[in-house]
Amino acid sequence: MRLDTGKLLIGALGVLFLAPVAYSVIMAFIPENDKSLITHSPQTSSMSGAELYSKCAPCHGDNGDGTDAYPSLNTLTKERLIEMLVGYQNGSYGTINNKKIMQVQVQGMSRGDMEKLADFVTNLKPRQKSADEQKKKEQKKKEQQIDITGISS
Repeated sequence: MRLDTGKLLIGALGVLFLAPVAYSVIMAFIPENDKSLITHSPQTSSMSGAELYSKCAPCHGDNGDGTDAYPSLNTLTKERLIEMLVGYQNGSYGTINNKKIMQVQVQGMSRGDMEKLADFVTNLKPRQKSADEQKKKEQKKKEQQIDITGISS
């Protein structure tokens, strides 16, 4: 019995090129497991609200007061904060700038963990700003406003 190397080579190349197609067809019929949906989230962790918030504090501040780049959280209601977290998790909430960042932060978070986090955050009291800090904030707000007095209609 003699093997024809030309036919063998063509057969091997055919298998090589058809394997990805076969894989794609098979994978098209297997349902995806979307881990971003809250219904697929793991059980509530044993972490406290404070421990959960430690992941948020680098951007939103130790007291939830926020920064120039990140909003304050300690002024939100528990319901609003949970609504936002669920929205970030399923991709229905947020702007282009923060949607992806926040989606990664809440990925895999259970509803129970969201409630513990929201309980903790909504009990944080906003820090009293000094008169100098208030003045700087007002000045920055004025600088960011657009002067429309010279525009005619």
